[in-house]
Amino acid sequence: MKTAANIIIGDRESPLEADSQTDVVRTGDLIGDRCEISPYAGGELIQKSGKAAKISGVIKRLGQTVGYEIEIDHKPVLVPMKDVFVGRQVLEDIQAPSLYSRAIREALSHWNTQRDYWGPDTSGLESLCFELASIAPSAHIVVSDNGWQFLIPEPLGGRVIVDCAVRVHGNIWTMTVAVYPDREPTPPAKVIKDHWGRVFTWAHAIASQFKKAPWSQCVRNLELRARITSGLLRPMLDKCLSETLKKRAEMFGDAPTVYDGGVSIGLSKIRLLPMTVGLTEQPSDRRPYTVISISPDACKKRKDIGHVILHECIHLATAVRGGDPHNGDFHKLADALGLPEKHQH
Repeated sequence: MKTAANIIIGDRESPLEADSQTDVVRTGDLIGDRCEISPYAGGELIQKSGKAAKISGVIKRLGQTVGYEIEIDHKPVLVPMKDVFVGRQVLEDIQAPSLYSRAIREALSHWNTQRDYWGPDTSGLESLCFELASIAPSAHIVVSDNGWQFLIPEPLGGRVIVDCAVRVHGNIWTMTVAVYPDREPTPPAKVIKDHWGRVFTWAHAIASQFKKAPWSQCVRNLELRARITSGLLRPMLDKCLSETLKKRAEMFGDAPTVYDGGVSIGLSKIRLLPMTVGLTEQPSDRRPYTVISISPDACKKRKDIGHVILHECIHLATAVRGGDPHNGDFHKLADALGLPEKHQH
């Protein structure tokens, strides 16, 4: 008799696929514990609500328990979490994560707890969009009176929903964020290749539509910073980075390779430490590109903003594995490119 290596577990409401040989862990604290078939059980347990069973194995997916192997009527059965009461008669954490939903949830882990922000300020919204932009190239946004949702297409179909519930009270707005997979298709969402382009576009779409918060000034500010970024910062960066990498190669015999679209620049304070005007964040496991942040305070004089961008380009060109980022190579290259001493720290 031929059987599939992977077994479909559960029912249409909680589909799960597992390999009985490799996905079931048969050691641990729960093994041997009694459990009870819940009234929501499906499949072959649909008529056995309230019956006792014994846990003989645990099924994990991405480190999260998503099901059990139980013994009932002297035979093993694989079941999803919603089919049995374990410990207490409460069903909790019963949805299996997708690979993409887990990655997005981890990227947004700062919002695993309630966050409170100053009412007329959208920096919290912009920060959320920044982290999400690190892992999602596109998102369809739905705004309501109670908050907003990012509907993010799954690579293999379906979607991940980032559900942001928001309450405005006095001069405070409070946000809680839930992330979960969903099998429904999502409306078409434009892929925005530039990181800061995604941040500005998503934050503006939300801030301009969410009428419960006093964000009209913030919307104008976002629009202005997006225009300055694309019209001034981006062209300055392209020219400055090309000159910096060329000079680096002349002086040291080599230079980092920066691919087209490998650097994103934006006019924003959300990533900056207090009293700083620029930051270069190297590629990470979530972002295969460099992100540069420039403070709006640097725009007071065109010469100053040019110096700040040059400073960050030198950081990119002399990226160090540790130690002082303003090392000897940094200062040598800065001097050769004419960066004033006061902008070298």
